[in-house]
Amino acid sequence: MYLLYKYKEYLSRYAESTQKTYLNNVNLYLKFLKEYKGKNDIITICNVTKADIYNYVAYLDKYSKNTKENRLASIYNFYKFLDSNLSRYLFRDIKLFNTTQKTPRILSSFQIKQLLNYYSGRNQLIIFIFLSTGIRLSELQSLKIENINFEERFFTVKVKGGYFRDVHFPKKCSEMLQDYIGDRTEGLVFGIKNRAIETIVTKAMKNLGIIGSTHTLRHTFATVMYKQTKDILLVRELLGHKTVTSTQIYAYVDNDEIRNAVNSNPLARYGEDEN
Repeated sequence: MYLLYKYKEYLSRYAESTQKTYLNNVNLYLKFLKEYKGKNDIITICNVTKADIYNYVAYLDKYSKNTKENRLASIYNFYKFLDSNLSRYLFRDIKLFNTTQKTPRILSSFQIKQLLNYYSGRNQLIIFIFLSTGIRLSELQSLKIENINFEERFFTVKVKGGYFRDVHFPKKCSEMLQDYIGDRTEGLVFGIKNRAIETIVTKAMKNLGIIGSTHTLRHTFATVMYKQTKDILLVRELLGHKTVTSTQIYAYVDNDEIRNAVNSNPLARYGEDEN
């Protein structure tokens, strides 16, 4: 089907594992449409109703909660590819995309600049990495120089459970890291404990009148990424979540909060064209 071919092209910007997840889930959905409506041509696909989506949700009840959420997130992304207005309409009342769960605390672009300008050197770099990658506190503390790939701009970190993940960072972060590391070729990047890193962040926040912690920086990163992509599975991958269950909260950020948050990630250009 030509539509799937174009969708595959659309997914080419994602990691191979994410592409595979999306395509497999969309194919399963198209199989459902074939059985449910007797056909799954482009006219049928583009003219589904909320009732059709509700029936698909009911069909997924036999699967686990995580499987259901991943499949619905994939179909949401598929319809976003076709028509973002249609995707919002179809999924507006689906629990996965509509919840009363409290939204995470996030920083405004002004607060981000305040934090980044509060320190210089190592402490500024620590805050910059949090905001530009969404890395966890424990992952940053254990980051080793030998696990940084400056050419492709990512570092490999160990995650709870004993597995590893790659965390990508922008060009500006690469420059700051190289300046800080200097001639060192191995060992911990910062060599300080979790509590010391947390104190660096919370001290700056307290003195600036900002309520939050290192996790607030991770929430801010995730919110910005969701705002830009409207892609739950992609944000899940960026954050290193095992399932979309932990990630879906970022789909619920209120528009009023979004207006006070970073509309686009400015960190890759931080320090440039300040005048």
